[in-house]
Amino acid sequence: MKGMITLHNRYLPVLTERKRMIDKNKEIIKWFSNVGNRYVDNILSIVEIEKLKQDQDYANKMFFYYWAFERQGAPMGYKIAAIKTLETVKNGNYSTEFSTYYKGKPNKRNNPILDERIGNLNIAEIVCKIEQKKFEEAFNDLSLNGIGHKIRAFFIRDIVHLLKLEGKNKIKFDDYLFMNPIDVWVRLTVEYLNLNFPVNITLNPNKYHIEKKDFNTALILTNTCMEFNLSPLLTNMGIWYYASHFIADSNRLKLLLESKSVEKLENEMKFMKGFSEFKRVLIE
Repeated sequence: MKGMITLHNRYLPVLTERKRMIDKNKEIIKWFSNVGNRYVDNILSIVEIEKLKQDQDYANKMFFYYWAFERQGAPMGYKIAAIKTLETVKNGNYSTEFSTYYKGKPNKRNNPILDERIGNLNIAEIVCKIEQKKFEEAFNDLSLNGIGHKIRAFFIRDIVHLLKLEGKNKIKFDDYLFMNPIDVWVRLTVEYLNLNFPVNITLNPNKYHIEKKDFNTALILTNTCMEFNLSPLLTNMGIWYYASHFIADSNRLKLLLESKSVEKLENEMKFMKGFSEFKRVLIE
Protein backbone atom coordinates (compact mmCIF):
# COMPACT_ATOMS: atom_id res chain seq x y z
CA MET A 1 0.00 0.00 0.00
CA LYS A 2 2.82 2.37 0.92
CA GLY A 3 4.54 1.60 -2.38
CA MET A 4 1.36 2.40 -4.31
CA ILE A 5 1.01 5.78 -2.55
CA THR A 6 4.65 6.61 -3.31
CA LEU A 7 4.16 5.68 -6.97
CA HIS A 8 1.02 7.83 -7.15
CA ASN A 9 2.80 10.81 -5.60
CA ARG A 10 5.67 10.41 -8.06
CA TYR A 11 3.36 10.73 -11.07
CA LEU A 12 1.02 13.35 -9.59
CA PRO A 13 3.03 16.35 -10.88
CA VAL A 14 3.11 14.80 -14.36
CA LEU A 15 -0.64 14.21 -14.35
CA THR A 16 -1.28 17.71 -13.04
CA GLU A 17 0.86 19.25 -15.79
CA ARG A 18 -0.87 17.11 -18.41
CA LYS A 19 -4.28 18.31 -17.23
CA ARG A 20 -3.07 21.91 -17.29
CA MET A 21 -1.88 21.52 -20.88
CA ILE A 22 -5.19 19.94 -21.93
CA ASP A 23 -7.10 22.81 -20.33
CA LYS A 24 -4.90 25.39 -22.05
CA ASN A 25 -5.32 23.67 -25.41
CA LYS A 26 -9.08 23.58 -24.90
CA GLU A 27 -9.08 27.30 -24.20
CA ILE A 28 -7.05 28.02 -27.35
CA ILE A 29 -9.12 25.73 -29.60
CA LYS A 30 -12.31 27.32 -28.26
CA TRP A 31 -10.84 30.74 -29.01
CA PHE A 32 -10.03 29.71 -32.58
CA SER A 33 -13.60 28.45 -32.96
CA ASN A 34 -14.87 31.89 -31.94
CA VAL A 35 -12.50 33.55 -34.42
CA GLY A 36 -14.12 31.37 -37.07
CA ASN A 37 -17.24 33.53 -36.75
CA ARG A 38 -15.22 36.46 -38.06
CA TYR A 39 -14.40 34.45 -41.16
CA VAL A 40 -18.11 33.78 -41.61
CA ASP A 41 -19.08 37.43 -41.12
CA ASN A 42 -16.32 39.03 -43.17
CA ILE A 43 -15.72 36.55 -45.98
CA LEU A 44 -18.35 33.83 -46.24
CA SER A 45 -21.27 36.26 -45.99
CA ILE A 46 -21.02 37.09 -49.72
CA VAL A 47 -22.34 33.64 -50.64
CA GLU A 48 -26.11 33.43 -51.22
CA ILE A 49 -26.76 29.85 -50.20
CA GLU A 50 -30.32 29.61 -51.54
CA LYS A 51 -29.23 30.98 -54.91
CA LEU A 52 -26.31 28.57 -54.84
CA LYS A 53 -28.78 25.67 -54.61
CA GLN A 54 -31.11 26.88 -57.35
CA ASP A 55 -29.03 28.77 -59.93
CA GLN A 56 -26.48 26.57 -61.70
CA ASP A 57 -24.87 29.48 -63.56
CA TYR A 58 -24.37 31.49 -60.37
CA ALA A 59 -23.21 28.41 -58.47
CA ASN A 60 -20.58 27.40 -61.03
CA LYS A 61 -19.23 30.94 -61.31
CA MET A 62 -19.12 31.38 -57.54
CA PHE A 63 -17.28 28.08 -57.16
CA PHE A 64 -14.58 29.11 -59.60
CA TYR A 65 -14.22 32.61 -58.24
CA TYR A 66 -14.35 31.83 -54.54
CA TRP A 67 -13.04 28.28 -54.05
CA ALA A 68 -11.57 26.51 -57.08
CA PHE A 69 -8.33 28.48 -57.43
CA GLU A 70 -7.50 28.89 -53.74
CA ARG A 71 -4.46 26.67 -54.02
CA GLN A 72 -0.97 27.97 -53.44
CA GLY A 73 0.54 29.59 -56.51
CA ALA A 74 -2.63 29.90 -58.61
CA PRO A 75 -2.57 33.25 -60.48
CA MET A 76 -5.40 35.69 -59.74
CA GLY A 77 -5.92 35.88 -63.49
CA TYR A 78 -7.15 32.28 -63.57
CA LYS A 79 -10.33 32.96 -61.63
CA ILE A 80 -11.04 36.15 -63.57
CA ALA A 81 -10.61 34.37 -66.91
CA ALA A 82 -12.68 31.43 -65.64
CA ILE A 83 -15.69 33.64 -64.87
CA LYS A 84 -15.47 35.24 -68.32
CA THR A 85 -15.15 31.80 -69.90
CA LEU A 86 -18.26 30.52 -68.15
CA GLU A 87 -20.15 33.62 -69.27
CA THR A 88 -19.25 33.46 -72.96
CA VAL A 89 -18.37 29.84 -73.81
CA LYS A 90 -20.19 28.25 -76.73
CA ASN A 91 -20.20 24.65 -77.97
CA GLY A 92 -18.37 23.52 -74.82
CA ASN A 93 -14.96 24.74 -76.01
CA TYR A 94 -13.72 25.92 -72.61
CA SER A 95 -10.03 25.68 -73.46
CA THR A 96 -10.23 28.02 -76.45
CA GLU A 97 -12.48 30.44 -74.58
CA PHE A 98 -10.15 30.52 -71.57
CA SER A 99 -7.19 31.31 -73.83
CA THR A 100 -9.06 34.40 -75.04
CA TYR A 101 -9.06 35.89 -71.56
CA TYR A 102 -5.80 34.54 -70.14
CA LYS A 103 -2.59 34.90 -72.14
CA GLY A 104 -0.17 33.37 -69.65
CA LYS A 105 0.62 29.70 -69.12
CA PRO A 106 -2.72 27.90 -68.61
CA ASN A 107 -1.29 25.02 -66.52
CA LYS A 108 -3.82 22.60 -67.98
CA ARG A 109 -2.81 19.78 -65.66
CA ASN A 110 -3.87 21.76 -62.56
CA ASN A 111 -6.47 24.10 -64.02
CA PRO A 112 -10.03 22.90 -63.31
CA ILE A 113 -11.68 25.10 -65.94
CA LEU A 114 -9.64 23.23 -68.58
CA ASP A 115 -10.66 19.77 -67.36
CA GLU A 116 -12.57 17.79 -70.02
CA ARG A 117 -15.25 17.03 -67.42
CA ILE A 118 -16.04 20.71 -66.83
CA GLY A 119 -19.13 20.63 -69.05
CA ASN A 120 -20.78 18.20 -66.62
CA LEU A 121 -20.03 20.23 -63.49
CA ASN A 122 -23.18 21.24 -61.62
CA ILE A 123 -22.32 22.99 -58.37
CA ALA A 124 -25.98 23.66 -57.56
CA GLU A 125 -26.63 19.91 -57.65
CA ILE A 126 -23.56 19.25 -55.49
CA VAL A 127 -24.79 21.77 -52.91
CA CYS A 128 -28.11 19.91 -52.77
CA LYS A 129 -26.23 16.64 -52.20
CA ILE A 130 -24.38 18.28 -49.32
CA GLU A 131 -27.71 19.40 -47.86
CA GLN A 132 -28.83 15.75 -48.04
CA LYS A 133 -25.62 14.84 -46.16
CA LYS A 134 -24.26 12.87 -49.13
CA PHE A 135 -20.82 14.21 -48.30
CA GLU A 136 -18.71 11.54 -49.96
CA GLU A 137 -20.71 11.73 -53.18
CA ALA A 138 -20.41 15.53 -53.25
CA PHE A 139 -16.69 15.28 -52.51
CA ASN A 140 -16.15 12.91 -55.44
CA ASP A 141 -18.28 15.03 -57.77
CA LEU A 142 -15.78 17.86 -57.28
CA SER A 143 -13.00 15.82 -58.88
CA LEU A 144 -11.37 18.12 -61.45
CA ASN A 145 -7.80 18.94 -62.41
CA GLY A 146 -6.12 20.80 -59.55
CA ILE A 147 -9.01 20.19 -57.15
CA GLY A 148 -7.59 17.96 -54.43
CA HIS A 149 -8.69 17.31 -50.87
CA LYS A 150 -7.96 20.83 -49.62
CA ILE A 151 -10.14 22.66 -52.14
CA ARG A 152 -12.94 20.10 -52.03
CA ALA A 153 -12.97 20.12 -48.24
CA PHE A 154 -12.76 23.93 -48.22
CA PHE A 155 -15.91 24.13 -50.35
CA ILE A 156 -17.85 21.47 -48.43
CA ARG A 157 -16.85 23.01 -45.08
CA ASP A 158 -18.25 26.39 -46.06
CA ILE A 159 -21.44 24.98 -47.58
CA VAL A 160 -22.13 22.77 -44.56
CA HIS A 161 -21.83 25.82 -42.32
CA LEU A 162 -24.05 27.98 -44.55
CA LEU A 163 -26.67 25.22 -44.55
CA LYS A 164 -26.39 25.04 -40.74
CA LEU A 165 -26.06 21.26 -40.89
CA GLU A 166 -23.98 21.01 -37.72
CA GLY A 167 -26.84 22.41 -35.68
CA LYS A 168 -29.59 20.33 -37.29
CA ASN A 169 -28.06 16.87 -37.06
CA LYS A 170 -24.87 15.45 -35.66
CA ILE A 171 -22.21 14.98 -38.33
CA LYS A 172 -20.27 11.72 -38.09
CA PHE A 173 -16.55 11.78 -37.36
CA ASP A 174 -15.56 10.20 -40.68
CA ASP A 175 -17.76 12.67 -42.59
CA TYR A 176 -15.98 15.62 -40.97
CA LEU A 177 -12.85 14.51 -42.81
CA PHE A 178 -14.50 15.46 -46.11
CA MET A 179 -14.76 19.06 -44.85
CA ASN A 180 -11.60 19.71 -42.86
CA PRO A 181 -9.14 21.38 -45.29
CA ILE A 182 -5.52 21.17 -44.21
CA ASP A 183 -3.29 24.06 -45.22
CA VAL A 184 0.03 25.25 -43.81
CA TRP A 185 -1.60 27.18 -40.94
CA VAL A 186 -3.84 24.35 -39.76
CA ARG A 187 -0.93 21.93 -40.08
CA LEU A 188 1.39 24.11 -38.01
CA THR A 189 -1.24 24.90 -35.37
CA VAL A 190 -1.93 21.24 -34.68
CA GLU A 191 1.80 20.56 -34.56
CA TYR A 192 2.69 23.48 -32.27
CA LEU A 193 -0.14 22.78 -29.83
CA ASN A 194 1.05 19.16 -29.64
CA LEU A 195 -2.50 17.82 -29.70
CA ASN A 196 -3.07 14.13 -29.00
CA PHE A 197 -3.55 11.62 -31.80
CA PRO A 198 -6.91 9.80 -31.44
CA VAL A 199 -6.81 6.11 -30.59
CA ASN A 200 -8.71 3.31 -32.34
CA ILE A 201 -8.97 5.13 -35.67
CA THR A 202 -8.87 2.80 -38.68
CA LEU A 203 -9.93 5.13 -41.51
CA ASN A 204 -8.10 5.05 -44.84
CA PRO A 205 -6.66 8.34 -46.18
CA ASN A 206 -7.07 7.10 -49.78
CA LYS A 207 -10.83 7.45 -49.39
CA TYR A 208 -10.31 11.18 -48.89
CA HIS A 209 -7.61 11.70 -51.52
CA ILE A 210 -5.25 13.15 -48.94
CA GLU A 211 -1.64 12.49 -47.96
CA LYS A 212 -1.08 10.52 -44.74
CA LYS A 213 0.53 13.42 -42.85
CA ASP A 214 -2.32 15.82 -43.60
CA PHE A 215 -4.82 13.05 -42.92
CA ASN A 216 -3.36 12.63 -39.44
CA THR A 217 -3.63 16.39 -38.90
CA ALA A 218 -7.31 16.28 -39.89
CA LEU A 219 -7.90 13.33 -37.56
CA ILE A 220 -6.26 15.11 -34.63
CA LEU A 221 -8.07 18.41 -35.12
CA THR A 222 -11.47 16.80 -35.70
CA ASN A 223 -11.09 14.53 -32.68
CA THR A 224 -9.92 17.38 -30.45
CA CYS A 225 -12.86 19.59 -31.41
CA MET A 226 -15.39 16.82 -30.88
CA GLU A 227 -13.89 15.95 -27.50
CA PHE A 228 -14.15 19.61 -26.48
CA ASN A 229 -17.70 19.84 -27.90
CA LEU A 230 -16.63 22.49 -30.41
CA SER A 231 -17.32 22.87 -34.12
CA PRO A 232 -14.47 21.41 -36.23
CA LEU A 233 -15.64 23.66 -39.07
CA LEU A 234 -15.53 26.96 -37.17
CA THR A 235 -12.23 25.95 -35.59
CA ASN A 236 -10.71 25.21 -38.99
CA MET A 237 -12.00 28.53 -40.33
CA GLY A 238 -10.69 30.39 -37.30
CA ILE A 239 -7.18 28.95 -37.50
CA TRP A 240 -6.81 29.89 -41.16
CA TYR A 241 -8.38 33.32 -40.73
CA TYR A 242 -6.26 34.24 -37.73
CA ALA A 243 -2.93 32.92 -39.01
CA SER A 244 -3.28 34.27 -42.55
CA HIS A 245 -4.68 37.70 -41.64
CA PHE A 246 -2.88 38.54 -38.42
CA ILE A 247 0.37 36.54 -38.38
CA ALA A 248 1.47 35.17 -41.78
CA ASP A 249 4.75 33.97 -40.28
CA SER A 250 5.25 30.38 -39.13
CA ASN A 251 7.93 31.19 -36.56
CA ARG A 252 5.82 33.91 -34.95
CA LEU A 253 2.83 31.58 -34.87
CA LYS A 254 4.96 28.91 -33.18
CA LEU A 255 6.01 31.29 -30.40
CA LEU A 256 2.45 32.41 -29.78
CA LEU A 257 0.99 28.92 -29.67
CA GLU A 258 3.74 27.55 -27.48
CA SER A 259 3.04 30.34 -24.99
CA LYS A 260 -0.40 28.73 -24.45
CA SER A 261 -1.79 32.24 -23.93
CA VAL A 262 -5.07 33.35 -25.50
CA GLU A 263 -4.27 36.88 -24.35
CA LYS A 264 -1.09 36.93 -26.46
CA LEU A 265 -2.98 35.55 -29.45
CA GLU A 266 -5.62 38.26 -29.07
CA ASN A 267 -3.03 41.01 -28.75
CA GLU A 268 -1.77 40.24 -32.26
CA MET A 269 -5.25 41.03 -33.55
CA LYS A 270 -5.42 44.25 -31.56
CA PHE A 271 -2.10 45.41 -32.99
CA MET A 272 -3.56 45.06 -36.50
CA LYS A 273 -6.91 46.71 -35.79
CA GLY A 274 -8.10 48.63 -38.82
CA PHE A 275 -5.58 47.06 -41.20
CA SER A 276 -6.08 43.30 -41.50
CA GLU A 277 -9.83 42.79 -41.67
CA PHE A 278 -12.27 43.75 -44.38
CA LYS A 279 -15.73 42.61 -45.31
CA ARG A 280 -16.12 41.13 -48.76
CA VAL A 281 -19.03 42.46 -50.78
CA LEU A 282 -20.29 41.79 -54.28
CA ILE A 283 -21.34 44.84 -56.30
CA GLU A 284 -23.96 44.17 -58.95
